[in-house]
Amino acid sequence: MKTLDYLHLDEKKVQGVVSALHSLLADFQVFYTNLRGFHWDIEGHGFFVLHGKFEELYDDTAEKADQIAERILMLGDKPENRFSEYLRVAKVKEISGVTRGDEAIGHILTTYSYLIGEERKLLALASEAGDEATVALMSDYLKEQEKMVWMLTAFAEFPVRGRPGSRYTMEMPAECELRRHSFHPESGNDTGKTRQPGPAARFPPGCTEAMPVARPSAGIICSLPARSGPKRRGSRHSYPEYRSEAASLYS
Repeated sequence: MKTLDYLHLDEKKVQGVVSALHSLLADFQVFYTNLRGFHWDIEGHGFFVLHGKFEELYDDTAEKADQIAERILMLGDKPENRFSEYLRVAKVKEISGVTRGDEAIGHILTTYSYLIGEERKLLALASEAGDEATVALMSDYLKEQEKMVWMLTAFAEFPVRGRPGSRYTMEMPAECELRRHSFHPESGNDTGKTRQPGPAARFPPGCTEAMPVARPSAGIICSLPARSGPKRRGSRHSYPEYRSEAASLYS
């Protein structure tokens, strides 16, 4: 007996839905392997954040691929398991050798944009076929992916900080001051005068003070935004993580 005999769905009407699910499965499987590559290859100062985030994304993608395959089975067809077939069908292309966080995020956002478009088409097909379960599945995917696109876009707009010359830059409003320091990152010695911000140091809009990152022998080169919230007693430049950050910038 066929599953559709119990689901009150017209086999002819759901054929288009099944075909679209096959294509979506192939795209998700290739996307999964790309995310695994990003997880393995990521380097740089964003490693600890992005390494974990990419693992979260590929786990979620693998779960969605399994759900799509099971939905194909429920609609009376067999999902493909050969990766050679995925590569033949998928519009998402294989990517390898990406080590920069901004480049990886750009690829992920591009893939999400494509998947969201395909899921909207599939949702419309399922709605016409009276397949509410597939409609609900696609609606759940869209809700999650739209939120992830928002979060990744926000992260890409204002990353923590980049090396000089990096695409990761932050804008600083004119009212923000930059304190010129000659402190050594390891000692935390703080002597300084105030000067206006220059092109070498930029901060997110709305900051009211600047936290410098200094080259041990040459004063300010690059900067980080000051911490928000209650101030701690003592020099704000004594935070060990900022000293460590400064020491690593030009090592």
